[in-house]
Amino acid sequence: MVLLFVQALFNALFAGLLLAELNNAAEHGQTVLNAGFVRFGVGLSLVTTGAQLICAILILRRIPWSRPLAIGVEVVTIGSGIIALVNNGASPQFFTGLGLPVLALVYLMNHEFTAWFTQDRR
Repeated sequence: MVLLFVQALFNALFAGLLLAELNNAAEHGQTVLNAGFVRFGVGLSLVTTGAQLICAILILRRIPWSRPLAIGVEVVTIGSGIIALVNNGASPQFFTGLGLPVLALVYLMNHEFTAWFTQDRR
């Protein structure tokens, strides 16, 4: 499930960049609109990044409950991507916030993936 690894990498990268930008603005005395909400979003992004990494590892091991967990994480990620799209418009984060989760969700629901995932687990 390479897509989950790539998605987690991009999410961590954008969360780190956004946090650095917030800290830079604070150091220069600039006021950031809804800074608390943005920091909450960064924290949520880091939590979903960890969940995506865990899901990717467990899916490779074909742990039965990892696929539904990954689907749930992707649904939450899509929801936060829609919120970000409504608030900020299209941005570079749009691709990772909405595009990659949709691709991952389609892949997780794909018949071939489901067949591979449910075949004999060793």
